[in-house]
Amino acid sequence: MIKKHLIFILLATSFLLSNSRVSFTRPGAFMRASDLERQNQNKLFSITIASEVTSIGDIVSHSSGFAYNKSYMNGTTWGLSYIMLPYTGIDELNQFQAEDEIGFHFQTPIYSSGRSSITGGIQDVLISDDIVNINDLSFFLNFSNTSTSDNYMLTSLLGLGTGKMAFDPHSSASYISDSSSTLGLYGAFKLNTPFLKQWGGMDFITEIVA
Repeated sequence: MIKKHLIFILLATSFLLSNSRVSFTRPGAFMRASDLERQNQNKLFSITIASEVTSIGDIVSHSSGFAYNKSYMNGTTWGLSYIMLPYTGIDELNQFQAEDEIGFHFQTPIYSSGRSSITGGIQDVLISDDIVNINDLSFFLNFSNTSTSDNYMLTSLLGLGTGKMAFDPHSSASYISDSSSTLGLYGAFKLNTPFLKQWGGMDFITEIVA
């Protein structure tokens, strides 16, 4: 019963803190930050369907996405995504879904050892209304480290990126029109636990944007 309550709290929190960059639709092992998928390399492919509530109350808004990702043995990963952007206006009577966007994402390891890795790439090459939005391009460089203890595995990540990797127009007041040329720091932690071990364990993920 305690496990069920914990899962419900985590899901509810993710809905309340969500934004337009739908979680788990980009390549990598985190929600929005990018990292190597050490446990799923050389898989045939993966398909993700995700939805986030971005506003509740007088204005109800949500963002949904579909993604296709492919990883190789060397850690190189690319992905395609289709996202229905959330409503961002203030009109309570005439709420409507904003435009859709198609995205391309790519990342590859630059250096990798037994426990640490440096990953670089570009994400959020987004096409909306037949136009690529230059301000959303996410160039990034990540340093990650993994440590294990008994049945637990902790992955920590520190990254430097542009565009939506570090900023988001629907969640950050610091987002500006030339964000593609503005660097931002972000960090992430993922703790893999033995809960639900038969399905690969339960992950607890935290991401922070500076």
